[in-house]
Parts: sequence; C-alpha cells; structure tokens
Amino acid sequence: MTAAQCQRSDGAYLTKTIHQDGHGFAAVGALTLRGRHQGRADRISVRTGRRGAKLSGSAKLNRLDFGCGTGRMEKHRDHRDAVKNQFFLVLKPKS
Repeated sequence: MTAAQCQRSDGAYLTKTIHQDGHGFAAVGALTLRGRHQGRADRISVRTGRRGAKLSGSAKLNRLDFGCGTGRMEKHRDHRDAVKNQFFLVLKPKS
C-alpha cells in the first residue's frame, strides 16, 4: 500500500470507556484502519463552556501496524513510522 492510499483510508475509533485518573482522562477503545484493529488507551482533555464541552487529545500511531507504506517505497530519511494525530469533538447538550 502506498502512502497516498493510506491518506485516503477510512478509519473508525470506538470508545468503550472514558475514565478519570490522576493524570486527567483516558479514552479506552479500539481503532480500525484498513481492516486492522488495535486496542488503544489515549489521553484526552475535556473543557466546558457556556455552549457545551470540547473533548480533545492526541495519539501516536505506527503506520506499519496498519499496513501503510509497506509496499515498494524508497528509503528516505523524511519517511517516519510514527504518525501523530490530533482530534477534537464538540459536545453540545441535547436540545
């Protein structure tokens, strides 16, 4: 699979639990990307405001765990195996 194919890949993250610990919050779930599943526990933060709440966080993935970039690629110093992802979700009260 080429890097361009991975950029167009659909993925899904299903959170099973969110719990608070001594360092803030952690979301525990599973990430599915290109048909491969990986259990994960990622740090998240929750900030509340007048209009609702915002859940945000970041996660590092190893692209090779999901089969991205495993085809014929030239070795290049700019290709990294770790990919940092940032995400956020705006939560609003049910109206």
